[in-house]
Amino acid sequence: MSKRRPKVRAVSNKIRDKRLSEKAVIAPEDTGSTDHMPPVLSFKDVCPNHFQLEEWQGTELKQLVDTLKKLGNSTWQDALKIKGLGIKILDPKTFSKDLPEYISPDVSIYECRVSQRARLFGYRIRNVFYVIWFDRNHEVYPMS
Repeated sequence: MSKRRPKVRAVSNKIRDKRLSEKAVIAPEDTGSTDHMPPVLSFKDVCPNHFQLEEWQGTELKQLVDTLKKLGNSTWQDALKIKGLGIKILDPKTFSKDLPEYISPDVSIYECRVSQRARLFGYRIRNVFYVIWFDRNHEVYPMS
């Protein structure tokens, strides 16, 4: 009985010359839901101009860390149900600031509650949440 091998994406000669193991170049299939997986946070798309983390202080930072722990200890399926996180998709046209130009208009923008006033904004691709803004005063999507 032969073992089934995962599909391998094309690999450039430059990478092959470095003698990487086969496991290093095997990519998992990009199909199906990732709701059963825990959220992974990425800060590569954090906006350098507005709503930055450096503005947060003491208790706000503790609340942020607590929120990130809740996310990390959940699956996406569970995180979307946690009332305290209040994760929801919003229309960027209603925001007080335009999204940074490097953010694709095709992505859905999520809001995640950190505290009564503080929010994280970002987008999700598979199980990765890319943070865009750290909104400490509920200014991106003002309370009505």
